[in-house]
Amino acid sequence: MAQAPTASATQKIGYLNTQAILADMQEMKSADSQLEALAKQLQAKDSLAQVAFVAKAQAYQEDVKKGVMAPVKEQEEGKKLEDEKQKIVAFQQEMQQQIGKKQQEYYQPIFDKVNKAIADVAKDNGFTYIIDATKGSLLFADEKLDVQALVRTKLGLPAAKVATPK
Repeated sequence: MAQAPTASATQKIGYLNTQAILADMQEMKSADSQLEALAKQLQAKDSLAQVAFVAKAQAYQEDVKKGVMAPVKEQEEGKKLEDEKQKIVAFQQEMQQQIGKKQQEYYQPIFDKVNKAIADVAKDNGFTYIIDATKGSLLFADEKLDVQALVRTKLGLPAAKVATPK
């Protein structure tokens, strides 16, 4: 009678909270502040364009109401305003794309560094799997399996601050 093969190797599983690690990394704090500065700069430019547009639109509406523009001029000015509005919308979309691209550019090397540290800790300590508890899908874990301190050490980060119950 044939027997089914059995797995004789035990699997060692660890877990950690990557968000807690990332929050303590100076590289992440620096990237966040650079992204915030870029966003503020782009938003200021957008705000100026919107203020100028509103002023032009109000002036246009007043001139239309007063009837001081010839119909052809009124149509031309309306078209200019519509074009300007489209440019503002296009800039806002470009602004979001720029921020997204910079976010990827700044964050990816940090994520790669953390992932390498996790892989190194797993290999150095014989873990088969390391689960990220950040996602909220870890329902129970023995604290002895928490590899966060090992990864923090690998990254040169201080030990995590332990919250004291109130």
